[in-house]
Amino acid sequence: MKVTSRRHAPDDPLTSYRAITTSEARPHGTDSEHTDSVHGLTSEDEDGPGGEPRIHLTAQQEAIKELEATLTRDSTSIDSWFSLIRLSIAESPITAKRGQKARAEISLAILKRALDAHPQNRTSVRLRVSYLEAGEETWKRDEQAKEWETALNTLGGPGIDLSNREMIWSAWLSWTMQNAKNVDDFLPCFRRAFAVFNFEEAEVIRVRLLWRLCVHLHESGRQQIS
Repeated sequence: MKVTSRRHAPDDPLTSYRAITTSEARPHGTDSEHTDSVHGLTSEDEDGPGGEPRIHLTAQQEAIKELEATLTRDSTSIDSWFSLIRLSIAESPITAKRGQKARAEISLAILKRALDAHPQNRTSVRLRVSYLEAGEETWKRDEQAKEWETALNTLGGPGIDLSNREMIWSAWLSWTMQNAKNVDDFLPCFRRAFAVFNFEEAEVIRVRLLWRLCVHLHESGRQQIS
């Protein structure tokens, strides 16, 4: 975060993200200039109350504030939530120390906000899968499994659009294959998925599952031989 004088920006990207988003949690009807000065988030170069320097927002941080305002008006805008993530993690290069974990923590915080922001968001497979993938960097294996089961029960059962059901089960299979130590670890998962889609309307889905299983078995065999 760029400052106009002595004050330095926080080194932790998650701290920087929180500093920006805190400015959005302001009471209705308050004077915006005064509130900005309280949070230290203003683009003016003059000193604030008590002679303290005011923070100057970069273009990127201004864009984050605009996205926060957009989400305040419409918290169901899924694309806006993902734009907020992209901007918020941009200052944390993946090659930096703790870069990958810091990006995951920022993404996880925003995705948790998105899921809690509106009941409609909790039915978004895109949000849920991204939340689970971000959690892989910070959650233990047991917690990951618990979160995936919750997602499957919420978005993978009857009453959910068939394409969304396929998406959540497909993402879960990817996770199980990624964490499997051998064939016996993921075969039961495929059997479970086949059972879920064992009805006429899901015939094409079963074909895709079978093809995916064959490819993975083939790749697993090649790895074992090598």
